[in-house]
Amino acid sequence: MKRTLLLIFALGLFCAPTLFGQMKLDDLHGDELYSFRNSHSGNQLRTTFYNEGYVGHRTGINPDDIGEWPINSGHNYINLIPYFFLSEVKDTEGIIRHISSEANGITTGNDNDSASADSREDGTWQCLAPLPGFANPETQRAAMSHQPNTWPSTWPDKFEDAVDPGWPASWNGYFGKNILNADQESYYMMDDYQNDEFSFFPDSTDLDRRGLGLRGAVRGFQWSNVLVEDVLFQLVDVKNIGTYNHSKMDFGIMSGPVFGRSVKGGGDGGDDAAEFDLQRHIGWHFDGDDIGDTGWMPVGFQGFAYYESPGNPFDGIDDDDDANSGSGKIITEELFAPRVINVGNPIILINYDTFVRTVSTMPAGGVDITYLGNKYHYDAGAVFEE
Repeated sequence: MKRTLLLIFALGLFCAPTLFGQMKLDDLHGDELYSFRNSHSGNQLRTTFYNEGYVGHRTGINPDDIGEWPINSGHNYINLIPYFFLSEVKDTEGIIRHISSEANGITTGNDNDSASADSREDGTWQCLAPLPGFANPETQRAAMSHQPNTWPSTWPDKFEDAVDPGWPASWNGYFGKNILNADQESYYMMDDYQNDEFSFFPDSTDLDRRGLGLRGAVRGFQWSNVLVEDVLFQLVDVKNIGTYNHSKMDFGIMSGPVFGRSVKGGGDGGDDAAEFDLQRHIGWHFDGDDIGDTGWMPVGFQGFAYYESPGNPFDGIDDDDDANSGSGKIITEELFAPRVINVGNPIILINYDTFVRTVSTMPAGGVDITYLGNKYHYDAGAVFEE
């Protein structure tokens, strides 16, 4: 019987450790100089990760350290899994842009390589980058609960603790200070401060901040308990710290697997495939012929599931599937089919600045909708399509 490898999403010169020791969270911003890696190996899954929203290896740093399962088998699966965040915004020239703030993949600083995030001509990053102060720069490893030498001297997000400001010499755990619930827990923070590809400024109080004005805290968890011994949990908590109010946003992960590859083999990625089930919120990869590069078999599956993701409280849709027992109308695909709205038909107008909804009817002269500062006119009797 095949077992399943499941990742659940619910992702130079170094300064002395004391440099960021007393700096608080809002004083920091993403900096590629503090891009560190480490490895989760707390159960049957072993994989490298980087502290800017990326799980996987990098060809110029650890080319053979591809995600392995079961541990010590030499059988590889995880190649690259970067996070990305997207929003629809209007830039300073009045152009509507679709901006993506993404993590680097197996390469960095190469704008012509699809495995790299955006970068400038000199190779500096225009993407997600780690916040300094969340790891010990002397070890150059992302902070993990079972490795005290990777911890910073103090944690920038814990200076509001009046009893123990900064939590020095302590683990910054999800379950509390020095609480080691998981067999392995990793923690870092990142933002998209460096993403200046477009003329868009998400924070009117800090014009040096670019990207979408996002800052994220990422934790990885592994338990060796037999029920979850093949799982890496990723908790991604992202906040808009800018002044711009995003009306449309997406979060996603990209997966590029190498199924059937082994440390001693020559690779077997040509027959990799993928499927998904929208109702169960899960996608998975598998090997086409179920045979690895040196004849080993069976080849496992790699699955992804969104354990919990935020809903949109303004669009009238149960995005997070938590209202199945409610009294509201069940939205089906047929409700989004093109249709004609005639004079007198019921409509709901949305103010996209306040998201206040107004129940009305289609007037003879049509309606005007303002979105991102642009006005759009819709005539009665026209065909409306989602």
